[in-house]
Amino acid sequence: MLWLLTTFPQFNALTQQLDDQRMLAQPPATDELMSKSYVIEVGDDQAGVIIREDGEREYQFHAALRSYHALEGRRFANALLAERAAIAHAVSRRRRRHASAALEGASL
Repeated sequence: MLWLLTTFPQFNALTQQLDDQRMLAQPPATDELMSKSYVIEVGDDQAGVIIREDGEREYQFHAALRSYHALEGRRFANALLAERAAIAHAVSRRRRRHASAALEGASL
């Protein structure tokens, strides 16, 4: 074979072309077949994780803390949207808590 490669340069080009075609025909790399996941954090809290299973286009949220249970099962196109939703949820909870504390203080 070495003799063929040095004697016939077109043979080398043909084998390279066949190798390229074989690479294209191979299944995707293993990391593309595996699920992907990201941890979603809000401040110091680990709010939850989002997981995208094989063949799915969206990530599903799984709450790590009880305070983020309202987001459980929601689907997001990407990690940034999930993080924004978790932050918005935390801000909303904080506002409700402060509003209820203010109402309790006013009633005393």
